[in-house]
Amino acid sequence: MILRPSTRPAERALNALLEELDTMIEACDLLSDVTEMDGPKEIEERQESLSEEVAELRDRIDEAMESSSMIPVVKEELGYIAENVRRAAETLLSLASLLVSFYEDLEEEDREKLDEVIDGIAKIASGVRESVELLNEDVQKAAEHVEKIRSREEDVRSRLRALMLEAERNGRLAPIALEIERALEDMDRALDGVNRIKVKFLG
Repeated sequence: MILRPSTRPAERALNALLEELDTMIEACDLLSDVTEMDGPKEIEERQESLSEEVAELRDRIDEAMESSSMIPVVKEELGYIAENVRRAAETLLSLASLLVSFYEDLEEEDREKLDEVIDGIAKIASGVRESVELLNEDVQKAAEHVEKIRSREEDVRSRLRALMLEAERNGRLAPIALEIERALEDMDRALDGVNRIKVKFLG
């Protein structure tokens, strides 16, 4: 249990972080909905709602962290994970707005490549949440899960590189690919936070 000594503020901090991870996953779902041609107005409303959730969860996490008596290194790393998850969620929500503008105008081949990358990003997001959830059960298992997610991440990066090559032909893809890369880097840093907790606990 990484929340030693067990306190309600510590539990609130972890629960808020897990909710933040859920919001990041919902942002991935929103991207998928854009690719499935859901109505722009509905997408915009959900994006605004999720953005509000991200801001609210940031305040809840900060407040819970300040009042908790978690082990200092755990508090520091959970704060680092939360920061990067938040940044990833914000980037994904920004990307949703970008996609709504011109997804329909992309060629079918470009859409297929983009859909594959978005699907991969969603799996990475779920993997980050699973890794964080495992932290409070078994630090070693959490770190092992990170390695599994990292192997999936390599596949997503490979697909993203292919998308970037297409961006040289179709300039509209360039900002999309860059935003996806930013979100992926934020998720990767969150996984680093999980690994650092493992190192500080087990060496």
